[in-house]
Amino acid sequence: MEFWDEMDAGHFMPRACMSTRFDMKNVQPQCRKCNRHKNGMREEFARNLDAVFGMGTAEHLRERSKRIAIWTDLHIQTKIEIYQSRLKQL
Repeated sequence: MEFWDEMDAGHFMPRACMSTRFDMKNVQPQCRKCNRHKNGMREEFARNLDAVFGMGTAEHLRERSKRIAIWTDLHIQTKIEIYQSRLKQL
């Protein structure tokens, strides 16, 4: 078993917030216990986002998460292609 088999894709702002759902900063590796049973440890998640991506990142995601996002098929297909390409680079 690889270490990533024990990880989740943790979302700082919940997946229901469509405007931040696919933002690479919003989605980070997180241990299953923290993600599933500790509500994602959101405040610690916020501190880590700011440490890695710069102060204000968490607040920016909080504000963006309040916006309404409507995804078109083209937009979703483009996201799929971007992430497939990134996976191939790993």
